Amino acid sequence: MKTIGFLASMFGAVLLSSSLCSCSNDDNEPAGTPVTPGGDTPPEVVEETGLTEELESVYNQDINDFAFNALRTLAARNDGSSLVFSPVSAASVLAMLNDGAAGQTRQELLSVLGFGQASTKALNEYFLKLLVTAPEADPTTTLHLANAVFADKDCTFRQSFIEDMNQFYHAESAALDFASPAAIEYINSWCERQTEGLIPVFLNALSPDFRSILLNAMYFRGKWVTPFISKSTSSRTFYLEDGTEKEVDMMYNDKWEGNLNRYCETDSFQAVRMAYGQGSYAMTVILPKKDVATVSDILGRLNAGSWQELGSRLKRPSELLSIGLPRFTITTSDAAENLSGVLQSMGAATLFSSSAELPGILEGINLPVSEIKQKAIIRVTEEGTEAAVVTGSMILIDDPDEPVIIYFRADHPFVYVISDVNTGVVYFAGTYQG
Repeated sequence: MKTIGFLASMFGAVLLSSSLCSCSNDDNEPAGTPVTPGGDTPPEVVEETGLTEELESVYNQDINDFAFNALRTLAARNDGSSLVFSPVSAASVLAMLNDGAAGQTRQELLSVLGFGQASTKALNEYFLKLLVTAPEADPTTTLHLANAVFADKDCTFRQSFIEDMNQFYHAESAALDFASPAAIEYINSWCERQTEGLIPVFLNALSPDFRSILLNAMYFRGKWVTPFISKSTSSRTFYLEDGTEKEVDMMYNDKWEGNLNRYCETDSFQAVRMAYGQGSYAMTVILPKKDVATVSDILGRLNAGSWQELGSRLKRPSELLSIGLPRFTITTSDAAENLSGVLQSMGAATLFSSSAELPGILEGINLPVSEIKQKAIIRVTEEGTEAAVVTGSMILIDDPDEPVIIYFRADHPFVYVISDVNTGVVYFAGTYQG
């Protein structure tokens, strides 16, 4: 069974890179031309350790530490607004960058991701397994991941890089004229297709100084095992942490049960895990107790270890459980789209500077990343959840007679997570602030 913490619904990120590069002078190459890898002699190949079951288990913990570290940092910069974020999408782009990184930049990427001294081979094989197994976990729930790498028509990807992108990330690759309006249309069309129309525009503009763009997209759609009752949805008061109030559409299910749903309670919070489909994926909502804890308190305690512990504490409720949850849609705000500052504060210092070491991506060029951007959306309704995300990196030139009823009323800010129930890997995560 897989559980997904859903703190973010749909998001996109892109990496841009630009600089002087070895180029061809063919100005007539159309947008969408398949990339031809460079023919220079590749660097000496060093035999690396691949992914093992033991390493996979360790990496599942590592990527969740990255998820909650990034979520905390994002929340601190988000001015108390609701938030949606996809750690797996962001990590996928960083792993693609890692494939072409060297020296200090590679060490910083591995440190930010939490993967320590992981070999490139093992890391690539781990993300390949996520890419392949996630869609197969539950035939009644959709979780689709896709990757793409685009180069300006005057630049060439290294052969080893393109081979790894094809083998481990199943990435679409193409040479585009970044100075042409057709290029941005091509990229946005790719994002729209991979997110089922939820993210029709990822890039509003495309600088001709960009030299390459690496993209990851993800789409999720799941129906609750126990749907909310539509006729019970009504306007209710939501209590913000600053003491103000607002009206929200509150969904209700007064007889929330089912073999796949889970609940637990501590002195500081209540938590419910609401399953989708056949139970491989679920949303966990962590609700701080009023006047005892806040969303910041919960985020401050979340890490791979505490997430795993929470999973073990969530049990099938022995009493009737009455659930109240806002119906909501969250999209990434303009201010939250840029992940560059977040990643720099987490330790990726050289990636965005002239000291960046990314020699393995483009032939004859070693360029820094200009920006890593993410765009996401999540919609939570009586029937279920739909979410999408795009992350991009851009390289730029320079039952008793009298039953006991437990009430879970999410009428104040909370944390939500969508995760794989078996592995605990967090695909989406965020906060709802009303």
